Amino acid sequence: MCGLFAIASGDAEGVPLSDDGRVARALNRLRRRGPDGEGVWRSSRGEALLGHTRLVIVDLSDAGAQPMRDADRGLVLSYNGEIYNAPELRDELVRAGERFDSVCDTEVLLRGIGAWGVRSALERVRGMFAFVLWDEREKQLHAAVDHAGIKPLVWCARGGRIALASDLDALRSADGGSFEMDGDALADVLCRGHVAAPRTVWRGVSRLRPGTLLRWDAARGARVETWWRAPSRETGPVVEAEECASMIERSVGARLVSDVPVGLLLSSGLDSGVIGWACARAGREDVRAFSLAMGEGHDESAAAGDHARALGLAHERIALDSGGYAHLLQEVGGAFDEPQAYGGLLAMVAVSRAVRAQTKVVLSGDGGDELLGGYGWHREMPEVDGSSNGSDLLADVWDARPGERWRALDALRGSGFAAGYQQAVFPRFHPVEARALLSGMGSTYGVDAYASVCARSDAEGLAWPRRAQRIDLDQFCSGSVLAKVDRASMWYGLEVRVPLLDRDVLERCLGARVRWSGEGKDVLREILRPALPAGATERPKQGFSLRVMGEDDWARERERLRTCALVRDGVIDGRWERLVGEGAPYRDGRTLAISLMDAWYRERS
Repeated sequence: MCGLFAIASGDAEGVPLSDDGRVARALNRLRRRGPDGEGVWRSSRGEALLGHTRLVIVDLSDAGAQPMRDADRGLVLSYNGEIYNAPELRDELVRAGERFDSVCDTEVLLRGIGAWGVRSALERVRGMFAFVLWDEREKQLHAAVDHAGIKPLVWCARGGRIALASDLDALRSADGGSFEMDGDALADVLCRGHVAAPRTVWRGVSRLRPGTLLRWDAARGARVETWWRAPSRETGPVVEAEECASMIERSVGARLVSDVPVGLLLSSGLDSGVIGWACARAGREDVRAFSLAMGEGHDESAAAGDHARALGLAHERIALDSGGYAHLLQEVGGAFDEPQAYGGLLAMVAVSRAVRAQTKVVLSGDGGDELLGGYGWHREMPEVDGSSNGSDLLADVWDARPGERWRALDALRGSGFAAGYQQAVFPRFHPVEARALLSGMGSTYGVDAYASVCARSDAEGLAWPRRAQRIDLDQFCSGSVLAKVDRASMWYGLEVRVPLLDRDVLERCLGARVRWSGEGKDVLREILRPALPAGATERPKQGFSLRVMGEDDWARERERLRTCALVRDGVIDGRWERLVGEGAPYRDGRTLAISLMDAWYRERS
C-alpha cells in the first residue's frame, strides 16, 4: 500500500511545484501510508505534479518506485493498491508486444492503461486500488478507485486546478489548512456513523465513490463517471457451498502473493474463519493468525485460537495494551482523516499497532456480511407506515423528554424504506437533533438528506436481503467498514487484504438467487463445519467493537466532554447533554459519537 498526491492546472505557469512547500507537507502526512520510499514527478512545463510514498510489498527493488512513467506514451502513474490478476494481465500484454522493466503490479496497470485505455483497463483488473494518471500528450488527468472503494481517493477542483490525495489531511496540508468544515457532514456522522461519499467533512472537497472514475482537463474541468455497479438483478442460480468454497480459495490464493510474510486477522466468526480455512487449503501454514484479546465477556481470542489450531495455523493472541480509552482516542483522532462514530475504530487501531510490529500484510474477513448476509438488519425488511418521521415529537428539541426521543426514532424508522434501513444500521440521533446540535455550523440537515443517500444505492426489484446487501456495499461497507480498516491499518503502514470483496465473487454472489435461512452465511457454515471444532459455526455474531467502558467510565467521559474542544469552539451546542441524559436513546452510543468526533477535531483545531 502507498500514499499518493497530485496537482494539475490549466496554467502552465500556475502550479507551484515546490517553492511553497505544499508537496512536502502532503507527502509528510502520507509517509505513514508509505514509509519505505518517496518520489515526486513534475511535468516539463509545470502543468502537473504527482507524488508518492511507498509501502514495499511486491518487487522490493527500486524498479517498482513511483511515480512510474511510460515515456513512449507520455503517461505517468501514482498508484495505491494491489492488482491480484497482474500475472495473467502481464502475460497478455507481453504477447501483445509490451515490454516490462519490473515485476510489480504498478507497471502492469500502467502498461495496461497504455495498451487498452483507462476504462478498458479498469474492467480487466481485479484488485483494490486508487490511482492518478497524467497523460502528458493530452494534458488530461484520470483518477479511479476500485469497485468496492477499498482504497480511498479525495479531490478538490477550484480556480482551474485540481488536487487529489489518498486522504483528506494530506490534501488539507497541501492547501495550508484553509478548508471549511461542513456542518451537514458532521450531522451525517451523528446520524449515520460516517460521512456519506461523495461528500466529505470539508466543504468543496469530494471523495470518489466505489467504482467511479474521474477525468479532468483544463477546458472541461472534472467529470465523474461510474465504471462498476453491483448487480441490481438476480440472474444466476443459488451459490452452493462447493462453488463458494472454490471462489474463496481462488481469491485467497491470489492475495497470498507477497514478497513479505502474510498474516491473518482471525476472530471466532465465519468470515475470517473461512479465510483461514482457505489459507490452510493452500498449504500456507506459514500464515500466522492474530487475534485481539478484548475485555472480559467479549474476548474471542481463545475460540479463535481453537480455530487456528484446527486449521493448522500458528496463532498469536494480542493482549490489549491500549494505554486506556484516552490514549486510543488520541490515536483514532490522528489516524482518521474524517470523523466516524463506530467503536470498531478503537479496536482496529489497537490491533493494527500490534500486528504491524510483526508483518506488513494481513488478510481479513471484512465483506462477508455484504457478500452472504449476516447483519442483524438482514433478517427482515423495514416496515413502513409513512404516517410521521418523528420530527413533530422534537419540536422543542432541547426539552423533549426521553420517551419522546425514543418515539421520534421509532417514527423515523417507519417513515420510509431508506430511513428504516438506516435506523437498523446505526440508530443514534434523529436528524432534527443533529441539526440542533450543529446549528452553530450552519447545518440544515433533515430527514430528506438523511434518507436520500441510502435511496440512491437502492434497487427495489431485488429480493430481501439482497436489497440490503447492495446498499451495505455502497454505503456502510465503503464508508465505514473499509474506511476504518484502511485508515487504522495505514496509520501504521500495514496492508489489509479483503478476499471476500473480490469483484468476481461479489458479482456472482450478489447476482444470485437467495437461499436464506434468516441468519445468513449458510454456505460458509457448510464449508467450515468439517474443519472447525464442534459448534464453532453456530456462535452468535459479535462484531469488532472495543468494549472497554463501564458505567463509571461513560460518566467520566460525559464530564470531560462538557469542556471539550467541540463545545469550546461552538462546533456543537453546549446543551448537548440534554440529548444524552438519563434515559436518552442509545445514551452510551451517543456519547461515543461525540467523543470520537471531538478526538478527530482536537487533532485539527
